[in-house]
Amino acid sequence: MGIGLLFAVLVGLSWVVTGAAVGQSERLGFGAWRHQCVYTAMYGAAALLILLVGRVIEPNAPAFSLRFDALPALLVALWGVLSYGQNLCVGLGMRRGPNGSVWTIAQSGFVFPVALGFATGNTPVCPTRVLGVLFVFFGVWCCGRGKNEAVSATRSGLAAKNGKRWLVPALGGFFLCGLNQCMQTLASFFPAETRPSPLLRVLFGATGVLCAVFFHRVVMPLKTGKRNDRSPTDGKPRGVFLAICLVNACVFLAAGCLFHYNALDRLTAAGRISIASPAMLSACLTGFLLYGITVLHEKPKSMQLAGTAFAILGAMMSAL
Repeated sequence: MGIGLLFAVLVGLSWVVTGAAVGQSERLGFGAWRHQCVYTAMYGAAALLILLVGRVIEPNAPAFSLRFDALPALLVALWGVLSYGQNLCVGLGMRRGPNGSVWTIAQSGFVFPVALGFATGNTPVCPTRVLGVLFVFFGVWCCGRGKNEAVSATRSGLAAKNGKRWLVPALGGFFLCGLNQCMQTLASFFPAETRPSPLLRVLFGATGVLCAVFFHRVVMPLKTGKRNDRSPTDGKPRGVFLAICLVNACVFLAAGCLFHYNALDRLTAAGRISIASPAMLSACLTGFLLYGITVLHEKPKSMQLAGTAFAILGAMMSAL
């Protein structure tokens, strides 16, 4: 179980990179959807290449196995669809308001798989864990009550103009995050011989994201006759944007193949699947808070700090 817990912490830290990439893509004018499309295509292509090469070199290795049942594969693909929606919400919230509060609210959706663990009997219910779940929800409430002064001075005018318009997409990200992580968790409930390998799960997740991009950016505009958002103007730093996507893709692929699914599988086998999400959440929120302070120069106020603290405390309590 200890290795599974360590892997979960590393996964949470890797998601700080995704949050930072979404926010930077919005600031550069490319939008969260372009970031999702480009970086998903990058890590999906890399995963496919690794699988093909691996099948040639070690065709019988479990890491390159093509054996899987349809249902767990579909659950992972649904994670990709929901994850795309989540990051659209996060990007919109970050464009309008304080990145730290938006990220804390959205990522707190990781409390949903904890409740799922209780409901399925994988993890026993106890007062401490239930109180931890309630603390996470209270942390979301605190962040929602925070003021936009949490943003840096350079964005204070935009924050004042948008008021609380960032809160609705942040809450949308919260619910979509909870749903997509439940999909991931349910896939790990299947026996090892029927669920896809970590490499295949990365591929199925990427397929889900790209299908969502196609529907959002191609099918919907054809039906409505309207574009979903503005296009970046000439002179936008495309090289910087591509570099951001590449770094994010490398980190995500490494975390997915080496840590994420191994953490879920190990903790499920130990009967402690509910530990996975709290550990990821604690590492992710702590890392992003430090990123916001040191890189974005955000100045979080008391409500945001209290919300983040309650979310982290609640995550730890639910993991006991």
